[in-house]
Amino acid sequence: MKNLIAIFSVSLIMISLASGQSKWELDEHHSSVVFAAEHIVLVKEAADAEADFYNVGKTEGRFGDFDITFRQSGNELENSKVEALIDMGSMTTENMVRDHHLRSADFFHVDNFPKASFVSSTVRKMEGNKYEMRGELTIKDVTRQVVFELVLNARTENALGEEYLSLVATTVINRHDFGLGWSQLIEAGAFRISNYVTLTIQANLRRV
Repeated sequence: MKNLIAIFSVSLIMISLASGQSKWELDEHHSSVVFAAEHIVLVKEAADAEADFYNVGKTEGRFGDFDITFRQSGNELENSKVEALIDMGSMTTENMVRDHHLRSADFFHVDNFPKASFVSSTVRKMEGNKYEMRGELTIKDVTRQVVFELVLNARTENALGEEYLSLVATTVINRHDFGLGWSQLIEAGAFRISNYVTLTIQANLRRV
């Protein structure tokens, strides 16, 4: 009898733990992973102070193939788990020559490092619908801690009772931290690409 009670108790605990975790499925047709880097011109010598540069344009790109997994703990975003896997070969900036160069060993070296990934460690509520999401971003063979601003855009339910989440996560990284630099001559020139790249992940998710 005691054994039966123990088994029953363990079963209840497992059911309780399972019910406290909810998984969401990515709606990839209404989601995106994009990046942007400014073109800048040097106006006076400075070590790395980009206030001393003029912004003269921007290169924007996106990844067509990616997967985002979101697991929620309870009804709040705090303590949720976010994982993203990005196919680097699916990158496009709508310029064939530039895309070929970005995929080459000069930058992303897609042949050797076909995937980039992000795994969250903490999600902390800030104010309103804004959260701070920390985790590890891996590009090529480099993994670094990064901080995303995570915004809950919407939480809705359709006529069938299906629940949806809309999330946007944004961070700024130094590309050199991930080995994304190529020609010392170009990097040191008066016209160059900013060291800083904005990465934005927009995810629409359905509870499953």
